[in-house]
Amino acid sequence: MLLAILFAAAVPARAQDEAIDPLLFAPRLSGTDEATDLQARTLQLYRLPLAWRLRPMDDQHWGIRVTFPVSLQSLRLSGVSDVGPFTKKLGIAGLVPGVELEIPLRPGVRMRPFAEAGFGKASDGKTEALYGVGAALMLERQLHVAHLTYGGLGMFRNSYTSGDEYDGHGTFEAGIDTQFPLGFSIGRKAVRAGGYVIARKFAGLDLLLKNQETLTIDHQYEVGASFATTPIFSVWKFKLPWIAAGYHFGRTLSGVRIYTKFPF
Repeated sequence: MLLAILFAAAVPARAQDEAIDPLLFAPRLSGTDEATDLQARTLQLYRLPLAWRLRPMDDQHWGIRVTFPVSLQSLRLSGVSDVGPFTKKLGIAGLVPGVELEIPLRPGVRMRPFAEAGFGKASDGKTEALYGVGAALMLERQLHVAHLTYGGLGMFRNSYTSGDEYDGHGTFEAGIDTQFPLGFSIGRKAVRAGGYVIARKFAGLDLLLKNQETLTIDHQYEVGASFATTPIFSVWKFKLPWIAAGYHFGRTLSGVRIYTKFPF
């Protein structure tokens, strides 16, 4: 587990829509034929966001990276059927490689267009082939003693294998993290901590279940605590620029998220 965390910290990358991808398996779960009042919960067990940097970004030049993140998550779907309440659980492994550009727009401002394609496989043997395109924007500012980080993202995702159950969706995200100095250091690294908030809006995220009812995800919110140091904290020379844990929630979907960098 420690090795997994270190790999994630060394080459952080966002490729999969981590909280949403497991839902693509929901329409095929046995037991959902007559289900109503469905609730889904995801848990990120681990994530290795591996990447190969073809060219580093600096103040004048674009960066290019090839990403190949590996993830393992669990999905728990609960509902009510004709025979009473039920719960179905799946483990899901994913590999969705991609290419991303890192574009310096101005000091403290970076844009990151990306494209990706790969697959997810569930513990019941079902496989979903996934692809997506999008772009992220991140800004960092120092306001007196507060360190502010803003981010936004737009993305379209679809699946080659879902047929009529799913026809792609758009994701729009915005988030802010605010950290303050804690007044002590780890070695020579000044420590700061704070919290973050992210709002997500989905367009067209409609999943057709076996009973012909539609499971719709419209929006999600996420809150959590964050930690960072100046200079950047590292373990065995692996950098951890932003460490955070949070909880995302909405009307249908909830779950736990862990980060080693700001997710934009």
